[in-house]
Amino acid sequence: MKKIIILIYIIQIVLIMYGIVFAQRLIPAKPIVHNVDLEFNGEHLKGFYALIDVRTDEEKKRHLDKQEIDNSVIVFFHGHAQRPDDAYKFTSQLALDSKSGIVVIPVCDTPFGKDPSLRGDNGKMIILGAIVRYALHFCNISVDDSIINNIPVKING
Repeated sequence: MKKIIILIYIIQIVLIMYGIVFAQRLIPAKPIVHNVDLEFNGEHLKGFYALIDVRTDEEKKRHLDKQEIDNSVIVFFHGHAQRPDDAYKFTSQLALDSKSGIVVIPVCDTPFGKDPSLRGDNGKMIILGAIVRYALHFCNISVDDSIINNIPVKING
């Protein structure tokens, strides 16, 4: 009888270890780039983002149950004239190696608009922050930032 109990115990341990080993994060074959229409500072702009979420189903469930993620989301800002899917091999590896398992890559046109203080990089920072918040909403992650909340950025109406 003891041998059967020990055998069942060993089988349970093997199955648990099998689940841990094979429930690994996987990188999607290619990124999905989302287009967004933006209204900011009296003008219409285009925005794009890629959301790389390599969390396992268990991680997603745990984060939803806890109402928080493990550590910080990585936001990767490309240089000029690059799109969210550029350097995908690098950004997907960032997601894979990060504690949260999430990387957001936002890109937008440079704003001009009515208010001169919201043109160029000043406005772009606000818009990119709003795109990140919009993207993370689809992972059930909310971002509260008073700067973004005080400046109206409309995304997709």
